[in-house]
Amino acid sequence: MEVLEEEEIDWHILSQRALIYGTKAKGCGLEEKAWGGADMPSMILNLLSILLYTINYYIVAPTANHYAIVLGSDGALGATLIGTSSFSAIIAALLYSFWYTKSSFKSVLIFSAICPLVGNLVYALAISYRSLPMAIFGRFLCGFGSAEVVNRQMISTCVSFKQITRASAFFVAAGAMGMSIGPLIAGILDDTTGRDLRVDLRLPFTPAGGIIFNSITSPGFVMATLWFIQLLALFYFFSEPDRINGTTTTGDDDRYSMDSEATPLMKIDYDYSKGRRDSNNSLNSSIQDAGSVSLSPESEYKAPGFWGEIVATFSLILVNPGLPITLLLFCYIELADEVLISSCSMVVRRYFGWNASTAGFLVASLGALILPANFAVEIFSRRVSERRIMKISICFIILGCLGIFNYQGLYYDILGISTYGSFDPHDVKHLKELEISGEEVGYLLIKNKEFPYDWDSGEIVYIIFLSVIFSGTIVLEGVVTSTMAQVTPSKLNACFINSGLLATLIGTIGRVLSDSMITFSAVLDIHIFVDFVNATFLPVLVLAIGCLILVHIYYDKLV
Repeated sequence: MEVLEEEEIDWHILSQRALIYGTKAKGCGLEEKAWGGADMPSMILNLLSILLYTINYYIVAPTANHYAIVLGSDGALGATLIGTSSFSAIIAALLYSFWYTKSSFKSVLIFSAICPLVGNLVYALAISYRSLPMAIFGRFLCGFGSAEVVNRQMISTCVSFKQITRASAFFVAAGAMGMSIGPLIAGILDDTTGRDLRVDLRLPFTPAGGIIFNSITSPGFVMATLWFIQLLALFYFFSEPDRINGTTTTGDDDRYSMDSEATPLMKIDYDYSKGRRDSNNSLNSSIQDAGSVSLSPESEYKAPGFWGEIVATFSLILVNPGLPITLLLFCYIELADEVLISSCSMVVRRYFGWNASTAGFLVASLGALILPANFAVEIFSRRVSERRIMKISICFIILGCLGIFNYQGLYYDILGISTYGSFDPHDVKHLKELEISGEEVGYLLIKNKEFPYDWDSGEIVYIIFLSVIFSGTIVLEGVVTSTMAQVTPSKLNACFINSGLLATLIGTIGRVLSDSMITFSAVLDIHIFVDFVNATFLPVLVLAIGCLILVHIYYDKLV
């Protein structure tokens, strides 16, 4: 073979890398997008999508019960108004997963902005029709604003691996900020549009009244406005990204597809998870590699039919144990976060006598921890491996769980159970006559039938270690999201059941489990010698220890 000149060698290598990363070589230069396959405006709009949905989910929580009462129904149906969005979000995850694999990211994101735009208006106008079903339908449409599966897959398939940790940290920050910003906006709107401001525009098509802008409808109108701005931005500033980490593409990028008629140089099946090629290889080996297609286990099997595709997809999931481990870790993260947020109002009300709005502002204040936590991920990911950060963050969560326990309540619980054994917890008169260390139990209990929290230091202890656990979950989610993208087989990105869909569905399962855990803790708390805080956070601690063991066992697979 004729030996090429040095300049020609550089050109061949440059062209090969350009095709791999989905960029275009022009002359001797190389045009590369800010995130590899996605430009900066598109990535920002992708992150804004998850931010707006999370805000939209939590912004109605403080007023949902009141809205149900105003609409002539039981206040308990306020939970239905909130939960309806989660139900439709599951449907949206399945729909969007199929949609974006067959079409484009842009079309899915546009649809995911239109639905909550209409849904928030329907939710806000339901008061004019005195219709709870109308409000529920509005929240159902809002659930289709959850394009999490698309947001995740855009990072997984369109961001270069050298920047994927950074992109994952931004994604986690966007979701965590939404959890804080939502209650914060709700509190501000409640103060500014409650009794002080009420706008009522009479219109002929509203039988029960006109457009009513007050504390319970203002979240709907505000979110509709934000979604409209997002929709316009998607139309004018979003550019379809290149799917540089997958083996199949759509639209104009079919020339880079494994199934398209391409030259051997274009048919490179590049495995990012096993490292990059040595740039010092000889020219002969470079040309040989360029003309070959790797026969990985996932590429040998072509699924016939729908069920065959399902079987093939799950075989891809099990190719690398790192992917199931990261999915389990993500389930734990969602479970822990939901426990923190959902139990917060119950804890501060039972032990400290705080009202719901104060609890909402406490949750909102946790958003101040997002930037420092992601800054830590950004700095340490350059110095230590992500799997080591994973271990450290889990240890951080374990420390937080140990610190947040009510040790004063635990002390009294142990003494009470060891002294009295079994007794009727519903017999309040008898309970007040029991004694622990020479003091009557009735005297020790606070008004909500709980033992005091850590010797009058409970407020400080709870806030500090609540922040520790929340920071740990933010850091853990950032590295887990990044690791998940790297251990996912490239062909799985083009499947209907992809890693983004799996993460979305398993995250929903984690939230459902957390709600069940809180309910179970409340049931156990009927027993006078079972502390609510300890019963709530003990499972979180045990599961964290289990996650640490899994990471230790499969440490070598988390690359």
